[in-house]
Amino acid sequence: MSSLDSVLLVAASVTARDLIGRWRSPAGPGEPDRVVRWTRLGVFAFAGLAAAIALNPPGGIVEWTIFSGSLFAVCFVPTILLRLGGNETAALAAFAAGIAVLCGWLAAGLDEVVHEVFPALFASVAAHMAISLSGDVAADPAQADSQVRHCFDCEAAPDA
Repeated sequence: MSSLDSVLLVAASVTARDLIGRWRSPAGPGEPDRVVRWTRLGVFAFAGLAAAIALNPPGGIVEWTIFSGSLFAVCFVPTILLRLGGNETAALAAFAAGIAVLCGWLAAGLDEVVHEVFPALFASVAAHMAISLSGDVAADPAQADSQVRHCFDCEAAPDA
């Protein structure tokens, strides 16, 4: 139960701070508890989603394990293991392309021809490299350091 609590809290916190916070300030002046409300809503939503999947699983444990391993591969190989450079736009493009190809490959039933991780990983790496090589992501090391430090404090995002 402790592990599940941690996963729910991390997923909800990331949603409230990193996703919702990018478009809407989660902690505006006079409303310091807005982040807490968004996080609580996220915990409730993720717990409901997990319960719905657990009550009516769309496959067995082996299929879910293969899917989760493939999902981790397409999301993190280009951004962390290969260290391809780039910025958050390149990483998000890699995530989106990899997940889309992974799910599309499975939905089309092509996993009998080629394992889904290979085309999804190719798409993920290609998307990351395309965005990274476009020239718009040559970040100043000081700016990158500032963006990393921003992840660990509650101040507004640094202006580029």
